[in-house]
Amino acid sequence: LSGPFSIMVMMALAVPFVFASSRAGGVGLRLLAGIALGLAFFVVSRIVAYFGLLHGLPPVIGAWLPSLLFLGAAVLLLRRVG
Repeated sequence: LSGPFSIMVMMALAVPFVFASSRAGGVGLRLLAGIALGLAFFVVSRIVAYFGLLHGLPPVIGAWLPSLLFLGAAVLLLRRVG
């Protein structure tokens, strides 16, 4: 269940980069920031999963925590753009 949710979170995280003003410039910087956020999501989700296995955390936490963290970041970015 967390897989499809994480895809929706990543789509929500991409929206602020799409709707930002293109007249302001910095398209390359926005592209780099989007790629960095995607890579950070991948790394954080792997780290949380391995940390959960190592320390005996419930699998639900390891599966949902990265998505919820990045959903919070997406909401903050959407408020900033909108």
